[in-house]
Amino acid sequence: HNGMVVVQQHPSAGAIRVINTPIKLSATPAEVGKPAPRLGEHTEDILVWLGYDAAAIARLRQERTI
Repeated sequence: HNGMVVVQQHPSAGAIRVINTPIKLSATPAEVGKPAPRLGEHTEDILVWLGYDAAAIARLRQERTI
């Protein structure tokens, strides 16, 4: 009744219930963030950010290192 639990859509789990933010501000209301990433969802983005090129990432995938 106080909105502390909200339903959120997860890409693989479907509708999940999550805890809402406990602080309620009228001028700047907070929002629930995205669901937790799936295993490996951001691996390639992080490797690019670290300086790996497409060939190096492909090699890591081929070697099953990532």
